[in-house]
Amino acid sequence: MGAIQSKTARFNINDESPEMSIGDFTEGTYSAIGGEHETHKNQEFEDNVIQAHCSMLSAAEDGLKEIPFTTVKRKQDLEDVSIELMHSITTATEDCIYEIGETVDKGINEIENAKENELKSFRSHCEAEKKALQESCSQMKKEDCVRDRDRMIREIKKHCVDTLSYIRTSPLNDNADKSMLNIYVPPYIQLLKKGKGIFNKTGTQVTKYKDLFLTFAKENQRTYIQGEAGTGKTTFATKLALGWSGQSTNASTKQ
Repeated sequence: MGAIQSKTARFNINDESPEMSIGDFTEGTYSAIGGEHETHKNQEFEDNVIQAHCSMLSAAEDGLKEIPFTTVKRKQDLEDVSIELMHSITTATEDCIYEIGETVDKGINEIENAKENELKSFRSHCEAEKKALQESCSQMKKEDCVRDRDRMIREIKKHCVDTLSYIRTSPLNDNADKSMLNIYVPPYIQLLKKGKGIFNKTGTQVTKYKDLFLTFAKENQRTYIQGEAGTGKTTFATKLALGWSGQSTNASTKQ
């Protein structure tokens, strides 16, 4: 600009126009051109600002429009994830419950089997001990019974010999005792047959003890002796007891 101003020359276009130099014209021209260029730049800047503002508004509107859709989509995604997670938790829980149930059932079966085995072993041991105890008691009882039986038989036989070996023949004389074997006379005994409410004589004489106590080789549970007074029923029973006790002589422990 300074270079142009240094080469300016003054001239008059007409009398009425003011005096203007070439430098003044050029400067004014450049000022006008520069003003238009500045105005154009300002307009372009304003257009850019407006366009940017409109773009921002449009983007904001689009964003606002997308927010509900995005929110719903995110909500749906969260619900899907929650449902899948709950399904996984439920499946895992069911699997755990099943495994726990299987483990518990297995443990219960093992306990029951162990209990049953222990019970069987205990019962077997108890049965063995019971059997051994019964055998021991049976042996002891058998020995005790045999011993008691033999002792009782000896005592009864002794009692029979002491009390039945002699018979008092006179109620007035205490020393009139006679040996039962010396004065015994076998009575006449015959079998009786049971009839309707009565026993009838058969005429078959009984001469042996086995015929008295056995019927067809079978032992009689009861033996009934019938006879009138003084026929020797008591003497026969006494002789029978002495014979059972082994007293066949006049010896007596009472003597």
